[in-house]
Amino acid sequence: EVIVTVQDTSGTPIPNATVTVRAFGGIVQTLRGTTDANGTVVLSSLRAALPPFTYTVCVFNVVSDLPYDPRSNAETCDTGSTP
Repeated sequence: EVIVTVQDTSGTPIPNATVTVRAFGGIVQTLRGTTDANGTVVLSSLRAALPPFTYTVCVFNVVSDLPYDPRSNAETCDTGSTP
C-alpha cells in the first residue's frame, strides 16, 4: 500500500489530483489514483511472485489545476518491503 498526500506550496491539500507512482525493486509497477478531499490517495496492488522483497516507490507525476514542480516535493521516493 502506498499513501501519497498532495499539497500546494502553502500546505493546502489538493483534491482531485491524479497521482502516478512507479515502484522498482522486487517489482516494477506503475500505479495511478486520484486524491480525495484531504489531498490523499491510497494506491494498492504491490505484488510479486516471490515475497518478501524490498521496493522503492517514487512519485512520477501529479496532474491537477496547479502546475506540478517535483523540486517542491517534501518526499519523492520511499522504500518499503512486503511481509
